[in-house]
Amino acid sequence: GPAIRWNNFKLLQGNGGGPENSQTVPNGTCAPAQGGDENATYLLFNLESDPEERYDVSEQFPLVVEVLRRKLQIYQETFVPPMTQNDPSCPFSGHPATPDFGPTWMPWCDNASE
Repeated sequence: GPAIRWNNFKLLQGNGGGPENSQTVPNGTCAPAQGGDENATYLLFNLESDPEERYDVSEQFPLVVEVLRRKLQIYQETFVPPMTQNDPSCPFSGHPATPDFGPTWMPWCDNASE
């Protein structure tokens, strides 16, 4: 799901550990997965003490969770879709759902790579 970093913290919307399946995003969608949902599950990691993101510290830092959740919400509200009509060699197919990783943004230009 959507994620955001601030200082040593990383907030992850969803359950983490694999494809985010809590939201269905059809192939070709031009908007990112909904970020900042008040009803979603969130995980908060302290990357300095836990670089492998194993220990959720959201209960110890509820204010950090709320501030970062709101930032995700603001990013979602101000999202500007990519310009897709300007370059015929880069036909934007949108937000593909891959079998291994779930919904993800990927390069769409002919010569681009991940």
